[in-house]
Amino acid sequence: MDGIIESYELGFRMQDRVPGLLDLSKEPPSVLEAYGVKPGRAGAFARQCLMARRLSEAGVRFVEICQGAGTITTPPPGTDRPLWLD
Repeated sequence: MDGIIESYELGFRMQDRVPGLLDLSKEPPSVLEAYGVKPGRAGAFARQCLMARRLSEAGVRFVEICQGAGTITTPPPGTDRPLWLD
């Protein structure tokens, strides 16, 4: 029974920390600029990279960053430019 309670407590502690880790408003403007964080789709990959760094620093063992459909070198359907050019 103690093991079950421990696992529930660990799950709660992990979930309790996530909102603070993903809140980029506390990052200095110089860091946001260094990562290339911009509003909207243009800054999506930069935001994911920054969040991945913050999660890694907090001890998360596995972090995956995804970028739209296909690879970053493949133009999305209906376009002729790769996502990284936007």
